Amino acid sequence: MGIELTKWLVGVAQIKAEVAAAGNVVTAIVLRPGDPHWAWGFVTTAWRGAACLYCGTKPCDPIAGVVVIQADEGSMGIPIPYCDACAAFKTIKAGCRQVLADLFPKDCVLRIQVIVKKEK
Repeated sequence: MGIELTKWLVGVAQIKAEVAAAGNVVTAIVLRPGDPHWAWGFVTTAWRGAACLYCGTKPCDPIAGVVVIQADEGSMGIPIPYCDACAAFKTIKAGCRQVLADLFPKDCVLRIQVIVKKEK
């Protein structure tokens, strides 16, 4: 367990440095089943038994989606799941703000990206 926590803390430190380099802008990408990188986010959070982004239920079950907190697209990210009860956009936004307040300086800006599927 200690090794996992150490890796996580190193990852958070790296993301904090990337956020500072990006002008204190934090990007939260909302992933839902079928979105690119959904499988990675789902497996990573389910395997670790991660808690829900908003309500804190641990493990988050069932996982309705995953929010990836990062500096910008392509940088290292922290995947955090959310459950069916917390799947409303307003709730996801509130959960992201909680994470932002816990991990980053007060002057950070939150940018939320939702992947919109194109109809064929």
